[in-house]
Amino acid sequence: MRCVTPLTDKPLADSRLYQFAELPNGIKVLNIQEEKATQAAIAVAVGAGSMFEPKELPGLAHFCEHMLFLGTKKYPDPTGFDKFLGESGGGSNAYTDQEATVYYANFASRVFDEAVDRFSDFFAEPLFSRKFVEKEVHAINSEHEKNLQSPARRVLQVLNYLANPESRVNNFATGNYQTLIVEPKARGLDVVNALQDYFRRTYCPQHLHVVTITPEPVEEQLEKVQRSFSAVKGSEPCLNQSFEEPPAWPPERLSKFVMVEPSEARPAVWLQFVLPNLQKEYASKPLSYLSYVMKYAGVASLQNYLKKEGLIQDLSSADSSTSAGTRFLVAMYLTTKGANNLGHVMDIFFHYVAKMKHSGVNLELYRSLADLSQLEFNWTQPDAPGDAAKDYAERMLRLPP
Repeated sequence: MRCVTPLTDKPLADSRLYQFAELPNGIKVLNIQEEKATQAAIAVAVGAGSMFEPKELPGLAHFCEHMLFLGTKKYPDPTGFDKFLGESGGGSNAYTDQEATVYYANFASRVFDEAVDRFSDFFAEPLFSRKFVEKEVHAINSEHEKNLQSPARRVLQVLNYLANPESRVNNFATGNYQTLIVEPKARGLDVVNALQDYFRRTYCPQHLHVVTITPEPVEEQLEKVQRSFSAVKGSEPCLNQSFEEPPAWPPERLSKFVMVEPSEARPAVWLQFVLPNLQKEYASKPLSYLSYVMKYAGVASLQNYLKKEGLIQDLSSADSSTSAGTRFLVAMYLTTKGANNLGHVMDIFFHYVAKMKHSGVNLELYRSLADLSQLEFNWTQPDAPGDAAKDYAERMLRLPP
């Protein structure tokens, strides 16, 4: 074992015990003991996602997420894991992000040993059987068709396509039947071979972060995780990649105005602001401050003024950060009056932004938000094991122990 570290910086309301360790093969592990829990959980976050896939195979990382659940060398039954979880009242799921893929499952604590062993084999020896390719691609295609009905997803995909074509931000992460079956076949590409190559180059021990939650002592959990996950080997150099270059948003890709055909009657205007990569600023949380100021609905706020003028129904914001940079999004949901006077809405918005820039950071407000954040941290009750394991695994990719 390379290192074993008890973690004591936790909410005052949290009675769980935490321990961080790194296995000899490089896998990082967080074990959590919850003595009274009847449900246990495991999650694995992989430090690779859609930005790591070949540009000629959009959706390959998402496809890998689907195929991983369909049998392993030790447990070949493609429905075996779901049956096993179902017998203990549990379940599983996964999602693919730009620089992460997260798998998680919850189950009765009495079957913890077998659950860890079954889960670990996904990352050691998945089968990637060709006979399930069509079925899973059809499932992915259904996801894509469902996503087309989401206004937010439509806008986000358009924004991705506005990025530098040479950047991995400019991609189609979900994939569909066209990108995973039709186009590869026309170009003579073997999708399963590409999938296996992607898995070997990205699902290596250094990219894996494991979280377990169960009533067992953390030392016993660690022994069981090491016994099972030691089977995960790195067969070739791990693909460690930063997407800072080429720049996703050079000047010529900015200052664009695009009309998107709506999928619902409610008109909206989305604004994207491109910032440097702020992932390392997790402690100071600049985006939390910016989001609060932008969404604040009190007296003299942007939202309050636009609503009083009858121009918007609502205002929201969102942000995402990758090694390619940070994107801060503001969405204003317009009234009929606002839609007919979009230029006026934009003038008001940018006047408010200019005022914010001129005034600078309100230190009193910032300290107040920091105090509130600390208070929430201290007294927030722990999430259920399944949700907690998933969230901690994803955070391990971005934060130190």
